[in-house]
Amino acid sequence: MKPSEPSPAQREERGAPEHRLGFARALWPLADTIVRQLPERGLAEATLRLLRERAPDEQLALAFLTKLLEQSPAETAQILRDPQSASDLIFCLGASELIGSGLATIGARWSFAFRDARTTTIRDLARSIHFRIPAREDTAQMTQRLAEFKDRAFLAIAIADLLGRLAVPDTVSAMSRL
Repeated sequence: MKPSEPSPAQREERGAPEHRLGFARALWPLADTIVRQLPERGLAEATLRLLRERAPDEQLALAFLTKLLEQSPAETAQILRDPQSASDLIFCLGASELIGSGLATIGARWSFAFRDARTTTIRDLARSIHFRIPAREDTAQMTQRLAEFKDRAFLAIAIADLLGRLAVPDTVSAMSRL
């Protein structure tokens, strides 16, 4: 091969759809999935551009975003339409496996939990970290509800902390309330 000729990989990348550019070849299937799952091509391309700019780990962010789109496509698209929410979501998904898996575990209501957590203050957290014991539940049900409560509260603290909404003493205070 002459030095002026592109390698096979370079030739393939030149023919790649624009949304793939900038991603490692191994991530192309995930990028393609995002384009297929989002209702508008422009939204998909803007999301992928933002992902390349903001995600500390692109593969992690792509994988969790794909999962959220599978679970609740309309809610995910709605979050991605708001530039600041999209930026925060992509950063969190690419920065923390704990946050990505926590949001995916919540199911269809993940977007409400994320919106609340990304704008929370220490005062909001202090008020929300209170478990109400239902009088008529058996021990197994109560144990399950307590575990879910703790998971949601921990996730909210983690998101707020990662996005810089809490100072270190605030994070410590919120964690100690759990």
